[in-house]
Amino acid sequence: MKRIVIILGIALAFFTSCTEDEKTVLDPEGFVPSEWIRGDNNSIFSQGDVLTLQRGETESVLTTLRWTETGFGYSAAITYNIEVAADNGDGAADYVTVATTQSTSYEVLVKDFNSWLVGCGAEKSRTNDMLMRLSASISGSYRPVYSEVYEFKANVFSTEPDRLYFVSAKTGDLQSADYALSPDFNAKYDGFVYIPYGEDGIWLVEDMHPDVRWGLSSSTEQGGCLTLVKEDDGGQPIAPGAFGTGDVDASFVESGYYRVHGDLSSEDKTIEMWRFYGDFIIVGQRNMNYLWWANSMSNQKQSNVVDGKPWGTGAKLTYYPEERVWKTESVYVPKYTTGSENPPVTTTTVWEFKFRANDSWGPAIEGGGSSDDEVDGDGVQSGEVGVKGIGGSTGNIRFNGEEGWYHWEVYLGERPFRYRLVPDAGPENSEE
Repeated sequence: MKRIVIILGIALAFFTSCTEDEKTVLDPEGFVPSEWIRGDNNSIFSQGDVLTLQRGETESVLTTLRWTETGFGYSAAITYNIEVAADNGDGAADYVTVATTQSTSYEVLVKDFNSWLVGCGAEKSRTNDMLMRLSASISGSYRPVYSEVYEFKANVFSTEPDRLYFVSAKTGDLQSADYALSPDFNAKYDGFVYIPYGEDGIWLVEDMHPDVRWGLSSSTEQGGCLTLVKEDDGGQPIAPGAFGTGDVDASFVESGYYRVHGDLSSEDKTIEMWRFYGDFIIVGQRNMNYLWWANSMSNQKQSNVVDGKPWGTGAKLTYYPEERVWKTESVYVPKYTTGSENPPVTTTTVWEFKFRANDSWGPAIEGGGSSDDEVDGDGVQSGEVGVKGIGGSTGNIRFNGEEGWYHWEVYLGERPFRYRLVPDAGPENSEE
């Protein structure tokens, strides 16, 4: 009996002690918020409170953030959230948790800090007012304790390639304008744009400098490679007729799809544009069993018609501007090539294809890719598209799927350029 009484007494004493400790921990008046630890420059950043984040330093350590421990009245396991927000000046900052730790310090790389700020609404090409604070907690049941708000300024870089917009001179609307990309972030733009509003004339606008509009010295200027002039220096919108010379049909018209090359990296800014005068098609190796491929790749053209039927035409691509994608209709894709004999003899050579515009191998586009592009579980083959004069492999693309009905999708409005070869049911009563 004495042992039972002693055990109950010990348990009661332990329970009372825990209850008293709990009352101490739960007293919010006793909480002491963390404070940021500043350096000799009175900033938490070695660079000071105005930061310029550089894309070339992405893997470098920006700083090690340090702070004092939040006081909860006893030695507790504390979780700290680092929270960041853009300061919009309205006092209603929308904080985002960007990192979590149980330490009182946090080493952060340039690329990560840049991502924190961009994710919170910081914009490139301007100095952003930013806010940062700590949220400390010991349990989800209790309210967090917030540190002081730290204010700083930052210039960030975009993790997306820079854009060169082709903007209607009539509307000036960047949101609806198509654009070419500078994947190396060096103000050299190579790509493809759709411009259905050419009759308005166009300005060129970099997203890095949205208030600067580039045009030509004259609205009637023509030539292969034209020098750009700022609007503030007397530049005029690029108008239909530009880029054509002599008796050659002007390459810039009221509505068209173009390959473009713009170099705004040097003192002399230039622009070149080539319109798709003819068709944009998939060309494939010869297979005499199917109308689309019944010619060599170099001789497949949309104008090839025999007895009212296509013969060696390749597969024509049509542009869908809302999706920014080129697509073909459903065609039969063979597994192997054939010779030119009649009847045709199937070879052991796996069928290959590539891309061509303007019924030639340039200048609008000569495109190719890899021999080992993968096919997913749905039978979709996809890969990158290289373009002559821009980069990437321009060799033939090997067909690695099972033969059957397919359509192509080609994406030239992004980098890297890419394609998808998608299985179809095939047209009803189709003629192979």
